[in-house]
Amino acid sequence: MHCAFSSALAVNSFAPWLGREDELMIARHSGFRSLEFEKKCPIFSDHHVGRLNLDLVAHALDGGTVAVESKCTEHLGTHMGHFEPVYKTKQAGMSTGWRRR
Repeated sequence: MHCAFSSALAVNSFAPWLGREDELMIARHSGFRSLEFEKKCPIFSDHHVGRLNLDLVAHALDGGTVAVESKCTEHLGTHMGHFEPVYKTKQAGMSTGWRRR
């Protein structure tokens, strides 16, 4: 049930920019052409880990993408998340540039 609240939070926060995506700024990024809510994205398709549902994916005019994962009431639950082992092997080959922001 928590995910429904987070999804609603994302829609309430970003829906006002539908039709005005080029005016939206997210983490110093702007110039968006479209927004997608509850976007299903494959995770490491070569390892069949599964799919990730992102609360918002904003597609930029320059071809870039910004993803938003909102948290609303998840901190109230007792669920403990875990990472599949494939994340550890993939992380070793990733650029650290995304961590600087």
